[in-house]
Amino acid sequence: MANSYSTLARALGVSTTCVGRLIKVDGLQRRPDGTFDLRVARKMLKMRQGRRKGELSLSTEQKLWREKTARRLLELKVGQEEGRLLERAVIIRRAFEAEMSLKDKLLNLGDEIAGRLVGKTENEIKVIIGGRVSELLNEFSENYKMVTQYNENSVEKS
Repeated sequence: MANSYSTLARALGVSTTCVGRLIKVDGLQRRPDGTFDLRVARKMLKMRQGRRKGELSLSTEQKLWREKTARRLLELKVGQEEGRLLERAVIIRRAFEAEMSLKDKLLNLGDEIAGRLVGKTENEIKVIIGGRVSELLNEFSENYKMVTQYNENSVEKS
């Protein structure tokens, strides 16, 4: 694992300028621990070198789309190999559970706050109900973010 441009450049046998291009132009990213994945970097370097040789006569937009898709698939493959990704079915189940939890809490809202509303004015009732609904929605939002973060088809394990 490389944690700096120069370390990565030495590992790949290229200049730090080339590493900078891999990061800025090709989208090579650091892992959460701050290191670069050498397998991903090597494959991106091969794609970059293939572009210079003019392998395909595709439009620039087509080439960029193909390269972006290849990078994304590579990231997913590496994530699966390292056990950092969850299957889509698990994500869907967790999202459904978060939605059902919110539904249950909203349906029980009347029972939960009824006692606090006795003797309150209309404006005070609005504030109490609005505050609790906001709390529930914020809680749902945080739970949902944890379920769906990172990828469309899979997410990193927390």
